[in-house]
Amino acid sequence: MRIDFVSDVACPWCAVGLNALERALERIGPDFAVDIHFQPFELNPTMAAEGANAADYLKAKYGMGDAQLAQNRAVIRERGASVGFTFGDRAHVWNTFDAHRLLHWAGLQGPAQQRALKHALLQAYHGEGRNPGAHDVLLDLAAQVGLDTTEAAAVLADDRYTDDIHYKGGCLLSENMGWSATMFGYSSRPPDPALVGKAWRALWLERLNTEPLLAIDWLQHPHRDAYWKRGSVNQDIGAIKAAVLAFGGWNDAYT
Repeated sequence: MRIDFVSDVACPWCAVGLNALERALERIGPDFAVDIHFQPFELNPTMAAEGANAADYLKAKYGMGDAQLAQNRAVIRERGASVGFTFGDRAHVWNTFDAHRLLHWAGLQGPAQQRALKHALLQAYHGEGRNPGAHDVLLDLAAQVGLDTTEAAAVLADDRYTDDIHYKGGCLLSENMGWSATMFGYSSRPPDPALVGKAWRALWLERLNTEPLLAIDWLQHPHRDAYWKRGSVNQDIGAIKAAVLAFGGWNDAYT
């Protein structure tokens, strides 16, 4: 049987839930084969890399006071202990995006490797207060569970599992060639004489003489390097201040 476990490393109840699931599977025994696959869910995708004070963040997010926060933490520690997980002092909350990328890659190595890494991440964050977004921590945990740290470092370095309009799953999209031609067609049009007057022809020739063929530039960046990052909204989603209603799917590279 396959179980898809949708969770965030930063979620304490996910640590409780996963360990409760593991205890239940132990009681069932090895005769019933189960593969657990971990799917990403970010509780706070706009969390800055430096994170935030956990108490301040939780009180602001859930509108609770010190007493309620202490009570909630006591309940979580009790529930964790009942399923074999020990919560430590979690003084800071962190961005978990890179942890999810590494978990995705670990899943490609096999369900057992991904499962081991998930447990290691939950222990590191909730048990030891370590930063699950720090690359040195992620590489240490990858080594602990027997993953190739050289490959893991490459995963973290090149954003291969981050997608945008030009880039998906580690590859430059072929549709960029079509978009290059489209943009060339738009940007090489002459200016409107009604707006610029008699100078339209000179301005048009100047534009044509300096017109880039974007396909050449794009093919010089087959990996998602700084050239692409500067145009990706996912670098700082929090910078969007306007209300947005967006629809998309796998066939739409914009999303």
